[in-house]
Amino acid sequence: MKALGIQSRFWSMGRITGDLYAVLYTASKLLTLAELSHELNVTKGNVRY
Repeated sequence: MKALGIQSRFWSMGRITGDLYAVLYTASKLLTLAELSHELNVTKGNVRY
């Protein structure tokens, strides 16, 4: 997950965006906003598309 977050900075997307895509891509089920923010250890306001 961290590797995609680092790579996303190269493409000017931001670390959290890369981390978000990694979590969603590897998740085995649909995740709620609360679960995403918990998994990424960020506030819900930082989890945006």
